[in-house]
Amino acid sequence: MVKKHLKHMSFCVVFLFLNNYCEINNNRLNMLMRKTRALLKGWVYKGWIQKDNLHEVIPGELYRSSQLPPSRLEEIIKNYGIKTIVNLSGDEPHYWVYQEEKKLADQYGIVLFTLKTHALLITPQEQIEDMLAISLTAPLPILVHCFAGSDRTGEMGALYFLANGKNTKEALTQLTPQYGHKKWLFPYKTYLIENLETMYPGLLAYVKRICNHRMSYQELKDVSASELLHLCATK
Repeated sequence: MVKKHLKHMSFCVVFLFLNNYCEINNNRLNMLMRKTRALLKGWVYKGWIQKDNLHEVIPGELYRSSQLPPSRLEEIIKNYGIKTIVNLSGDEPHYWVYQEEKKLADQYGIVLFTLKTHALLITPQEQIEDMLAISLTAPLPILVHCFAGSDRTGEMGALYFLANGKNTKEALTQLTPQYGHKKWLFPYKTYLIENLETMYPGLLAYVKRICNHRMSYQELKDVSASELLHLCATK
């Protein structure tokens, strides 16, 4: 039993490393690690860890989950009328689940934003801007997910709350064990939400001022997350 737990722990450490730090300044090695990560995620995905972790946060407005199987994702799209998907695991061309997600988004006319965020690191200002801008402009309802749907997804959920008038205490409800979040393992997610104004002074107010209305699929279908704030400023 102890050996089994150690094996699982070692696997998790390797997975977290590849999932968060695979960008290396060597094209061949970088490609190899990307493919390895995709294979590893595929193995985990097929039943060892992966759960739906689906939650209706605000009915008709915000939903959160883990990376869903294509058939399950299509079911959720139909049941809840999803108009925007936010994938916080980033664009992963070697990961078949991501490719199927992209096809479904195209098929159903859904805006798909991809951001490569990290569970173990403090999210940089540029990505906070992107997530706030999405929260304020993307068509509703929005489905947010990362891989497990616990930590990065919780951060995005908390930012959505802050962008739409909720206070910090309410926002922090998105980073709780209910969703699988482990504060002791990923402390920077809660820390950032608690200290957003101190870390990035005036950012929330600025994005709320610039991104002051929701946009349509036609306006956003070819817009990346990193381009969204600039688009808001030109409207």
